Amino acid sequence: MVAPKPKLLFANEGRWFDLLAPAFCIVYFLLLAGNGLNAFFSGDDIQNLVRLHDCFHTPLLEIAQQALTVVSGAYRPVGGLFYRSIYAVFGFDPLPFRIAAFALMGVNLLLAYRLARILSASRYAALAATFLLSCNASFVEMYHSTGMIYDILCFGFFAGAFLIYAAVRSRGSHLGKGRICCVFILYCLALGSKEIAVAFPAALLLYELVYHPYQFRRRDILAGLRKSHLGAIAGLSVLTAAYAAVKLLAGTHIAADATYKLEISFGAFAASLDHYLPHWLYLGDIDELETLAIAAGAGIAAYALRAKALMFGISLMIVTFLPVAFIPLRGTFAFYLPSLGCALFLGSGASLASEKLLSLRLFDRADSIASRRRRNRIKAALQGIGFLVFAAFATPAHHTRLKNSPIYSYPLYSYLEQSRDVLLPDLKAMHPNLPKGATIYFEDDPYPKNLFSIVALIRLAYDDPTLRIDRRKVTGRPSLPYDFAFTFARGGVEPFPLPLPAPVPARLAGYIAPAVPALQPEEIVSREDVAQLFFQPEIVSREDTAQLFFQPEIAKPGQEVAVQAERFAGKTIDVYWKHSFADVRPAEFGVAPDWCAVDADGVCTVSLPPDFPRSRIEILYARGAAVQSGGWHTARGALDVR
Repeated sequence: MVAPKPKLLFANEGRWFDLLAPAFCIVYFLLLAGNGLNAFFSGDDIQNLVRLHDCFHTPLLEIAQQALTVVSGAYRPVGGLFYRSIYAVFGFDPLPFRIAAFALMGVNLLLAYRLARILSASRYAALAATFLLSCNASFVEMYHSTGMIYDILCFGFFAGAFLIYAAVRSRGSHLGKGRICCVFILYCLALGSKEIAVAFPAALLLYELVYHPYQFRRRDILAGLRKSHLGAIAGLSVLTAAYAAVKLLAGTHIAADATYKLEISFGAFAASLDHYLPHWLYLGDIDELETLAIAAGAGIAAYALRAKALMFGISLMIVTFLPVAFIPLRGTFAFYLPSLGCALFLGSGASLASEKLLSLRLFDRADSIASRRRRNRIKAALQGIGFLVFAAFATPAHHTRLKNSPIYSYPLYSYLEQSRDVLLPDLKAMHPNLPKGATIYFEDDPYPKNLFSIVALIRLAYDDPTLRIDRRKVTGRPSLPYDFAFTFARGGVEPFPLPLPAPVPARLAGYIAPAVPALQPEEIVSREDVAQLFFQPEIVSREDTAQLFFQPEIAKPGQEVAVQAERFAGKTIDVYWKHSFADVRPAEFGVAPDWCAVDADGVCTVSLPPDFPRSRIEILYARGAAVQSGGWHTARGALDVR
């Protein structure tokens, strides 16, 4: 009796290869790009959190509902769900955002390997393609800014949906209802991540044309239309058409933004391709004609060799590139999804070339199964050595280009890093917490006049959208009383003593604004005018802050709102407020005399006009209306109108 041979650790080389190859690419990616984990919030992050996804006011449940709706005018709600959920758990800390972004990029590499493995039918091609995607200086902004999370999410959902589809179709099978539902769900999530996902149905159709062309023969096409996979493509196409119509025609953020204005022409396509492709290939600055020649040559070679993976790789690159080809140029991170097709083409090309070179009968001594296995192992070893040699040469190029990337010289990043290292630590050291709705003034600061990010950063750091932050560069010399004032001196932030404002002119001492109805002041006045008319240090009480509570805190136009103001029970009150709008309009400040008659229980009722805009009302000062001069108290109260 012959004893069974013990199983060797690497008896199943294929399974080990499928585990270790993507793991190698992920580790390589982390070693080269991992310093992006230490990056601070970027300007895009701040705009996404505060403006586009309204982290202070829009409920998280509403963002989730927008993500499920798919065909809507909401701005990339899946990305909004990413931002809002992490901010809700971890608050103002960039590290959890960066960890999540890097984890998703790692998952994308796993998906890319599995997809390339199926499409190329070669583990070596899949490894080469995944390695090309693992790290590229074109994507340096993704490595240092969570603002590109939309591209990362879109890539993952796009590749995941395609993987489910291709895994079934590569076996010649038809998709069942469960897999079709999974494809639809992942595609909807890709659409909710970024608009470039609209290329998905076209990519599936190209896959069928390249890998299963027989079903498009005239005698088979009618029968093919009844098959589940073609029906799924048709359904996805209808969904895409509805999505595109809403995004382009409904006056949404995308339609209204000039940076997404379409210019459909061959010149625009050539200029865009020349902007993205050479940077991804590390070819430097080449002209449009050379870029077009490279793309055309790749396509001709693929179709001349009749290699399906090559043909589909170049086709996938073109079809996923089209959604960004006709809009104004942006950072090269926008080539992230099209680079999947490029990597598949180059990885499959490398595999095909190595197979041709190693197909010589150098190792062919017999036709036995054992010798064939030995020959295949020798070929695999030689391919692995070739891959390691290529990786050794590619690594210095990646490292140099990442290190010299212009992202490090962007002025905005230096301003934000200064805020991280100086402004926010100094403020937190002096005031770990600020009163709700506190007013802050900066006498001097090193930031540009139009830099909104600094104001938003302070509000995010204190998790308080009601903070009023004025800068002398923007508002001029201070007129209103501020709760806190600072200046930049000796390399840090220090308290700044504000001078007393000029006294009220005698002719204005008895000024009373005209009466107004409900919540709308009849006259919008500047902060300086209001300060001269009402707010002098000797007549504004800060020690007895009046608390005003709105019920409900979030109201709709035309709704009646109860206001609890126990400080003014039995009085009619004047208020001075700040009116902040949801759109790009600047905030307005207004005075409303006889605004509300408070009953003995400290409650009054006000009405919102039916056409009241989506905005936020903040009560900053209040007084009893019977007091004609002075008598003002700082007040705290806010109402969101949606």
